[in-house]
Amino acid sequence: MSPVVYAAHPPTATRPDQDVYLTPPALAESVVAYIVDNWLPDHIYREPSAVLDTGAGMGVWGDAWRGYTNAGWLCGVEVRDLPKPESYDE
Repeated sequence: MSPVVYAAHPPTATRPDQDVYLTPPALAESVVAYIVDNWLPDHIYREPSAVLDTGAGMGVWGDAWRGYTNAGWLCGVEVRDLPKPESYDE
């Protein structure tokens, strides 16, 4: 199977502006805590040097990460033109 390359527009280009998927903050907080406590046993993974959020939106997942730990340079990527959330470094 070959990788998909979009020549002109990403597949989200035809979706309406209101077509977003908002994560409730309490859900993000619970998931971050569960994953770090149960799936990341090694110290190096619990305190990474960088964290990438590939759908940063308004920063709910970054806020949840910063609420759990201050580890790592937090970088968010978003296709919509939104301001950088406060909890993100970049």
